[in-house]
Amino acid sequence: MFGLGSPGTALLDYAQRARLASEQFQVKKYVIWLEAGDARQALCGSGNVHSRCLDPRTLKPRVERMPDPSTLKKIARHSAMAQYFFGQLKLSPARLVAAVWTRRTPEEPAKGEAGAAVRVTAAPLSVSKRSREVVDAVVARYFDDVEPFLGGRFLFVVDGRRDGPAVVPDAKDLERKYLIERLRSHGVDVVDMEPIYAEHAARSRLSLEVGPYDRHLNGLGVRLAMTQVAEWVRR
Repeated sequence: MFGLGSPGTALLDYAQRARLASEQFQVKKYVIWLEAGDARQALCGSGNVHSRCLDPRTLKPRVERMPDPSTLKKIARHSAMAQYFFGQLKLSPARLVAAVWTRRTPEEPAKGEAGAAVRVTAAPLSVSKRSREVVDAVVARYFDDVEPFLGGRFLFVVDGRRDGPAVVPDAKDLERKYLIERLRSHGVDVVDMEPIYAEHAARSRLSLEVGPYDRHLNGLGVRLAMTQVAEWVRR
């Protein structure tokens, strides 16, 4: 087994890793772990692209390289603590300084740019036209890129809400559902983790997340997901 995950990447980058695994290691089975927003993150300029991406305006493919890391970032990469704070927790020194010098009492409502209290709007009833266009374009490009390797088997494990599906889905929930539908339409296997998370929540109060400031899966959450992968491999 080869672990080829890398932070800050999205669906079209995964296709290039499938190519690498096939050409260099003759891999025939691929397990792709997806976030709910992996299709949208494949747009150029999203901050989640190392190479292949789609132009956010035209949805045409292009290559977008990340800038070379600064000297400070190169040094920080040798520190596990620095990687955790800046990579996993996304700690920003600028935001930290701003938060230290900004007073906000718990009873204050959140403010929008115009200063009015932010109102909760009704959730959309169907996935938006733009979401469909983005998901369609990204998924189509992904399968074009991996077509030479489709003799192998692909499993997509799609992350989601850790307490199960939303009672009233929002735009991100609907886009996630549409992404799963489009993946399955290409004949690949897909595990939707939300019902599995919901089953866990119904019988246990144990959290599946590292903590309130780190939404990554903890050991228990990883075990739930990898149990699904292990069963797929055995089948």
